[in-house]
Amino acid sequence: MPSSSTTSGPAVSGGLIVGLNASVTGWANMAARMGQIASQAGPKWIRQSFDWSQIEPQPGTFDFSHYDQFMLLTAQYGVHVLPLLFDTPS
Repeated sequence: MPSSSTTSGPAVSGGLIVGLNASVTGWANMAARMGQIASQAGPKWIRQSFDWSQIEPQPGTFDFSHYDQFMLLTAQYGVHVLPLLFDTPS
């Protein structure tokens, strides 16, 4: 049997950035879910989908209230958000 050896690559300079696709806004108790994610996984970034048709229900009328709590929670935990816009209005 051939012997196996473990090799490691070069160290990452500047630190590793880890993020999650957590889907926090879909949870009834968003604060509890955000606290769980922050304490257990400790991400620096969270990728979150945003429903464009909910943000802009009518052309030129914007309502961010559905996502306000989520954005406040991420700021409190020092987590950055990578927003993904879905469901473009017709």
